[in-house]
Amino acid sequence: MSKINCPECGTPISDNIKKCPECKFPIEKFTNPEYVPDETDYDFSDSSFVRFRPELTYSEVRRNILNRKILKYGGIFLIVAVIAVVAVIFMYRFNVNTTHEADVLDIQNISAGRFMKINGKYVMILTSNEKRPFVSVVKDKANGIYNYVYMNDGRGEVDYDYIENEAGIKENADVVGYFSGYSLSEEDIDNVIDDCYYYDYFDGTYTACTVDYEVTLSSKISGILFYDVLCESEHESELNKSMVVIDGVGMGSCILDKLPYGTGSIEPEFKPLYFIPASELEERDYKVDQSFETNFRDYYDYEDKYIGYDIYGKVSMSDKEQGLLLYNYSLKSIGSTGYTEEKNGLANIESSSCTIAVSDSFICSEDPDLFDCYFNICAYVNWNAVPIQKEKTTE
Repeated sequence: MSKINCPECGTPISDNIKKCPECKFPIEKFTNPEYVPDETDYDFSDSSFVRFRPELTYSEVRRNILNRKILKYGGIFLIVAVIAVVAVIFMYRFNVNTTHEADVLDIQNISAGRFMKINGKYVMILTSNEKRPFVSVVKDKANGIYNYVYMNDGRGEVDYDYIENEAGIKENADVVGYFSGYSLSEEDIDNVIDDCYYYDYFDGTYTACTVDYEVTLSSKISGILFYDVLCESEHESELNKSMVVIDGVGMGSCILDKLPYGTGSIEPEFKPLYFIPASELEERDYKVDQSFETNFRDYYDYEDKYIGYDIYGKVSMSDKEQGLLLYNYSLKSIGSTGYTEEKNGLANIESSSCTIAVSDSFICSEDPDLFDCYFNICAYVNWNAVPIQKEKTTE
């Protein structure tokens, strides 16, 4: 008597038993090389034997068993591998960004310093001890407008397009805070759609181009995306631009206002720089103090008919003293054109209160009375206060 392994399940057994005690394989008959099995050798109540064919010899049966096991376990492995790949792709494309984390900064100071005139525009230079990228929050003293300035290598710039001389911007701004996020590259962007609209200056000096962007990120995240627009062929650029991103889709625009006169086609380059992630909001996180109202009107500019609109409302947030509120809205016509306008936006939160005021327009032949506005509050971004510099004392 010797020991063999069951050709079906591999269990060590004696070679003189009739059937394997584990899987009931007919050992007694199949250990005979000359034996040709027939229908009586199969237990059809056990599906493991239904697949044998009576014309097979024992060696062929063993070979089929091995092939069947390879197919069985190989198929299971292939299915598991496919599921794993699909899961990884799904998480990468549709889940909240899991590969980026906001930088931990060591900001000791941010200073609003020198003023410069660059390409006919007055610019205020910001400096900081922190060399890694971040975004400064600068408040204009004269009109209360906030500017969000991308900083890199300890330096950033604030453009003052409306100032005619340097005296108008001295002591005109305060750095009140900063945002922490992470750098972006082209690999983080799935798609960029740009629409360009050209118009010539009446004095024949330049042509301006308004570029409207719709940007799709590789993750369904919300926040603020900072970017540059470059047009190297015409030596024109717009830097330190920002757009609001809701669920992975951002909308923004810029104006390249000093293109050669008569320019009718350019290929602006979209360069992503930095992203500030936002926290999602639910209705219990805020209170609408003044319901949102939308007023529509129409007017003509040359031969084009425009629909103008104003949106106004107030929101309070008891547990958030400062920061930014992110929102989106859609304007939909019930008229024959079915026109829809969708946009994202942001509003400043001061002392836990936020006033949202939007004023814009678009070309449309519809009657303004046929439009409805759907407004959604989406997310929140908090900024950090700038460290207070203590004055040095002498003993």
